[in-house]
Amino acid sequence: MVTVTSAQKAAPTVFPVASCSEPSPDGFISLGLLATEFLPNDVSFTWRSQPSIDASLFLPKTYPSVISAKGTYIGSSQLLLPFTECQKPNNIFCEVKHSLCTKEYPVICPDFTVILPKVSIFLPATQESTFINLVCLVEGFRPKNAKVTWSKNRQPVNTGVLTFATVLDENKNFTTTSSLRITREDWNKEAEFMCQASHPRWNETVTKNISKPLVPGSTLEDVKVIGIAPSIEDILLAKSAHVSCLVYGLLSPENCNISWARSSEPKKSFKFPFEEIPNENGTFSIISKMPICPAEWNSEEEFTCIVEHESLPTPERVTIKKHNGGILKKPKIVLLPPTSEDLSNSETVTLTCLVKGFSPADLFLKWHHNGAPVPDAEYSDTNKLQDAGNESFSMYSKLEIRVEDWNNGHSFTCIVGHESLDLNVSSKTIDKSSEHVYIVENVADDDSDSLWSTASTFIILFLISLLYSAGVTVFKVK
Repeated sequence: MVTVTSAQKAAPTVFPVASCSEPSPDGFISLGLLATEFLPNDVSFTWRSQPSIDASLFLPKTYPSVISAKGTYIGSSQLLLPFTECQKPNNIFCEVKHSLCTKEYPVICPDFTVILPKVSIFLPATQESTFINLVCLVEGFRPKNAKVTWSKNRQPVNTGVLTFATVLDENKNFTTTSSLRITREDWNKEAEFMCQASHPRWNETVTKNISKPLVPGSTLEDVKVIGIAPSIEDILLAKSAHVSCLVYGLLSPENCNISWARSSEPKKSFKFPFEEIPNENGTFSIISKMPICPAEWNSEEEFTCIVEHESLPTPERVTIKKHNGGILKKPKIVLLPPTSEDLSNSETVTLTCLVKGFSPADLFLKWHHNGAPVPDAEYSDTNKLQDAGNESFSMYSKLEIRVEDWNNGHSFTCIVGHESLDLNVSSKTIDKSSEHVYIVENVADDDSDSLWSTASTFIILFLISLLYSAGVTVFKVK
């Protein structure tokens, strides 16, 4: 069929993409380029490498463009090449040619550097309170954006969990912390709690268990000082936050001196009230919190906690600061509906929220279903990874929904929080009446189904299902 559109001419917005799953040494890796929102439909893709790769190992494939209800087009091209070639110092480029512009884009092979973390759980206080907190420290890992989850007696726990921002350590690896609020009753009943750290690029989940029987009543660990960054939700939504300093494993809390320094006032020292917490193993923890405002955190100011105690040979210093990913860039949110094929063949379908072009990398994403929050455990996010050729980041989030809910007109909202946004939060909502319907141009009716199947297979399955199963690296290039 032939579709007539009144949309204005537009140059393509381009996204290089790459698989995040590391193939076997003799396998192939998929790279791709997605061009969106262009008109007229005259885009072409040309791949090259420098130095040149043998043509028998350099396998490009371009798929037919499709048109949306908005009247603009989506085109895509894929490149398969051996994983071994991706590890060499080759430069891969794809030229996107359109009547309004021609530009060559670098497509970066993923960095597969992997370092598993050390996971520790700090013991709860002994005071007779109704609730107590477990603190999980996940330190020294790569890549960034590890996922930290909790379980109780091997069953997932989603309530009472607070995960803090990831920070960069002195070795250029990453550290994050998560706390779990539990009841005294569960602790006394000897429930087993597990902190789990995972990442799509790790070949295993790193865990640490704790329960009342496992607490070493007479074993004393070394004193440890931990810096805890504020959560991004606190920075963006509460308009106030704090950086924290946790001192764990003291034989006695007496004569412990905790002071703070900040890079904006290097000659000043700050002190704040701190809390003494007795641990189950007979040691003590002390936590000191320094209040800050969002502007101070976003300016990359350094906050340093200095701990002095007789059990420490020298004062222990821990610096906490935000690591920006470059200039401030607002995220753009694209909400993709389920495919018609999935709707007709499955009981559940996938909604995908693409958040692209934002900087710095700190961002939170939530889903709502008919205006109500969706539990974190019901959706999954890819990593926030740097776009090729610029200083912005992109990510995907995937939500599984029931076909029945979709057909009944339920609404689904992707909510994004980022410091660049005017109100710190932005969102996109989709339902059955607002979904984008893709129409194939200039083909006979008899051929439209097969051509749509070919195009949608690449755009939806390649970009979402195939790559998403192992994580997706998404880049926006201007």
